[in-house]
Amino acid sequence: MKKTRPFFIFIWVLSALSSCGRVETNSLGPSYTIDQFFPLGKYEWVYRADSVIYDLVGTEQVLDSTTSYLRFQMEKRGGDWFQVQSQRRDSSMEWNVVGTAKIYMLNGEVIVNQNGISLTRLVSPVRLDNQWDESALVPADLIIRVAGESIAPFSIPWEAEYVEFIDSFQVEGKTYDQIVKKVSIDEDVLIERRALTEWYGEGYGLVLAQGFFADTQCEHIPGELADCIDIPWSDKATKGYQYTLTLESFDTW
Repeated sequence: MKKTRPFFIFIWVLSALSSCGRVETNSLGPSYTIDQFFPLGKYEWVYRADSVIYDLVGTEQVLDSTTSYLRFQMEKRGGDWFQVQSQRRDSSMEWNVVGTAKIYMLNGEVIVNQNGISLTRLVSPVRLDNQWDESALVPADLIIRVAGESIAPFSIPWEAEYVEFIDSFQVEGKTYDQIVKKVSIDEDVLIERRALTEWYGEGYGLVLAQGFFADTQCEHIPGELADCIDIPWSDKATKGYQYTLTLESFDTW
């Protein structure tokens, strides 16, 4: 039997937090150490999460768009670090704890584990020629449930790469002086779309993330596959989701 996981837990697994520091410059540009890239202390991040869930009702695509707020607090228990995750719909509501992820630092890699899902989020050194399989520890057939439908977000390996260093980066009026851009996966196989891009700011960690994980009903319509080639995924997705995480605040607690 394939394992299943709730959709809301899956989004939080994706949000490893970090800050960064330059250690050297080579022909490929600056390089960063992972210990400065991933602070292990009593830090708190608050994000706005904008998401769209895709569903198919009859032959029609149905969208469910939501906005909520996520809080991530790091704390140490014994000798291990954990990320306590809370949610609320708006600023007038109380935070509700919804999950906890364990953080591992192993052989120059940052691994985030939640409910049996372990992703290799970051590797050292952080430089443009460094690539790895972020989903190497996750079974390719692991299933999550989205709007009552099954989707396998790891059906395509998450080949991750640091792709760009940006000296100045703006996110909704906030300017970050140093950003490293990471692409974890960017695959479109016509009936499946898997994409995840993250931007990390020096001294702040993850400041922006955009993910798209969806399938289309085209695979269930014999002879109609060619008709879906030029249709945008925002129109043809019938199960799955997309989301944007935007950093609202960063502090100690």
